[in-house]
Amino acid sequence: MPERLPWSKVVIEVDPHPERSLQLQDGREIPDSRIAITEAAREKMRAGYMCANCLEQFEEAFPEFCPLCRFPVREQQGDELAKKLYVDHDIVTPGVPLDREYGEMERQTYRPKGYVTMSIPKSRKRPK
Repeated sequence: MPERLPWSKVVIEVDPHPERSLQLQDGREIPDSRIAITEAAREKMRAGYMCANCLEQFEEAFPEFCPLCRFPVREQQGDELAKKLYVDHDIVTPGVPLDREYGEMERQTYRPKGYVTMSIPKSRKRPK
């Protein structure tokens, strides 16, 4: 049984999803979220010690149901990970060298400007 991770070692960032929303049982819609998790949390989830639906941590791997949200972990965890666990290249994860990130940002946003022309002042004739 792996050690329980503190919440600060599970989630890096939570942002509202720009396109998706969830419909509650009473018909209301709420925005879905994008959650960036740590590598330790990802490995724990793949090993079956964390729920892919609510991020609850388990004492045993792949229980039949999550005790918190009742998600069928044993039956659907693999499918859920395939749908939800993806790499979002818009998120800068800790450990990325800033010079490399700045270089990539510059390559993505740099737009060459047209040629700049410069006028050279006419020479003055020197009095003789």
